[in-house]
Amino acid sequence: MKILSMFRASARELKSPLCLSVTGLLIAMYVILNMFVRIEPFEGVKITFNYLPLSVIGMLYGPVVSTVAAVACDIIAPLFEGRALSYWLIPSRMAEGFIYGFFLYNIKIEKNKVFLAVSSFKIIAARVLAMALCYQIYNTNVLFYIYGMSEDTFNAYFLARLIKNLIQFPMDIILMFMLLPAINIAYRKALQGFGEERRNL
Repeated sequence: MKILSMFRASARELKSPLCLSVTGLLIAMYVILNMFVRIEPFEGVKITFNYLPLSVIGMLYGPVVSTVAAVACDIIAPLFEGRALSYWLIPSRMAEGFIYGFFLYNIKIEKNKVFLAVSSFKIIAARVLAMALCYQIYNTNVLFYIYGMSEDTFNAYFLARLIKNLIQFPMDIILMFMLLPAINIAYRKALQGFGEERRNL
């Protein structure tokens, strides 16, 4: 029942002009990060940071909004990069957006040790699932079928992506631990400042 309430609350966010404005801004940040901020440790394997705005959307507005935003990100980003849209990868981005919204919506980032422990676990769990299910398993296999790789090529590519994800994971967690609490607190204060009803984020 609590999960259903979360989905209903997240769906109601879509009616909020504030939600639409902030989400639009974060989608723009996703596109910018996707285009200009990337590291390529291996040929054809990239470390990007576009997951950060998507995780913020999930934290602020829940799984419904973050899933819709993820689809928008995957459609808009290729337009600005001048590349073809890969429909096969959209489910992966949707799943990633859903994971962030499901785990991070209404997280309580307080000085209380219990809240901190639970919030830390949720952040780590969300990123682990996103990287394992969406990046490593789904995306790798989809690219294998799209490009018609041989089994040897696939194994090498799978290993390269695994190494990349293992290198990236600690960096991602540090960035999320630094960014999400700061935005969470700032957003709550902004809501109070604008006279909005305070939410227990």
